[in-house]
Amino acid sequence: MLGTELENNVALSLVDSPSLVQTNRIDPNWFNSPKLSLLVKFVVDQHGDFANFVDLRNKFTSYNPTLMTDDDWQTLANSRSNQFKFEGYVKELRGSYWRSQFTLAAQNASLMPSKENINKVKDILTKMQEPEDEPEASMEDLSNDLEYRLTHKTEDGILTYQSVDDLLNHGMHGGQQIVIGARPSVGKTAFSLNLIRKMFQRNPNMKADFFSLEMSAVSIHDRLAAALAEVNSKKFINPYSSMNDTDKAKARGANKVLNQYDLGIYNKKMSVEKITKVIRQRAAESQSGHYLAVVDYLQLVDTDRRMDKRAEIEYVSRTFKKLTTELNIPIILLSQLSRQIENRDKKIPVMSDLRETGAIEQDANVVGFLYRENEEPDPVLDPIVFNVQKNREGSLGKVRFNFYKPTQKMEAAL
Repeated sequence: MLGTELENNVALSLVDSPSLVQTNRIDPNWFNSPKLSLLVKFVVDQHGDFANFVDLRNKFTSYNPTLMTDDDWQTLANSRSNQFKFEGYVKELRGSYWRSQFTLAAQNASLMPSKENINKVKDILTKMQEPEDEPEASMEDLSNDLEYRLTHKTEDGILTYQSVDDLLNHGMHGGQQIVIGARPSVGKTAFSLNLIRKMFQRNPNMKADFFSLEMSAVSIHDRLAAALAEVNSKKFINPYSSMNDTDKAKARGANKVLNQYDLGIYNKKMSVEKITKVIRQRAAESQSGHYLAVVDYLQLVDTDRRMDKRAEIEYVSRTFKKLTTELNIPIILLSQLSRQIENRDKKIPVMSDLRETGAIEQDANVVGFLYRENEEPDPVLDPIVFNVQKNREGSLGKVRFNFYKPTQKMEAAL
């Protein structure tokens, strides 16, 4: 065997899904097997950035061509990997490592009871007894923070529309997962792009990323340009022939504005692990309070793990929620609604319409729904309502918008 059964199980889980290292702390020192220790160190050092098992094996072999044999890889393949139990495997492996370290240190202290050896036993015992997750701040720290906020003006969050900012308690804040649900063709993508447009207008030095899993980057860019230029979005399909000189001048002006946006547009099929990696990198490059990620839409995001659709959506939602807290950033998740809304006379969404699972509502700080005031859509001007039905840090309420569909522009109704 390469290592113990437990070591092989942890290593195989990492080989199957290297991105697990992004959400779990793994120490190569926990492995007795030198081969597995080096393999895990390689995965950790590369932040789990491998396309698949073959990619990992090829890159590791080029890095250390003589370490792992074909039989070694086969041994891993024959191990039992259950990624639903991965965190339990890791916890057990960590405990096994520290127990072995304690036994060795105790033996050394018994044979040679020097101060150094006795202190080492005490240090390891402290390591074994301490919780894996320490409190991030003491009560004294938190009390001091409150006192500071009582005497200093709290900075605004990320501002968009004034009426939306008021509901969200002065804008979007770090740690918030904001879910926006709507029926097809109501305008959830357009609404999120208009939030981005307003965000860049009202907040300096912003960075944002838009992850679209159903539209091309060109289409997204053209929608933003159409809203800024107030030119019919369909003219952007073939602007050379469709636009007159006035339209082209407006489009060039909008293009100049968009070139100043630090906006990443990702339109390839990406797993939650890959999206997480991008968000981590971009958030690290941003000033505190100056980054926003938008995912369009939640039900299209998959994972490198093997699970059914319901469990997958719950995992994706919880992964993004953990990320908002860890990085202190807001993330907007667009969401489909369940088909049961189509069977009701009034097509006004409620919480239970969030598709697939109740975990979406549970993880969210804010849940808002978009719907038309008039049941029949207007091809030119559609009155749209943004109805905030859950808001942990702010108020519940409705904001009415005028959706100018030809230009894809939304403005708050007076």
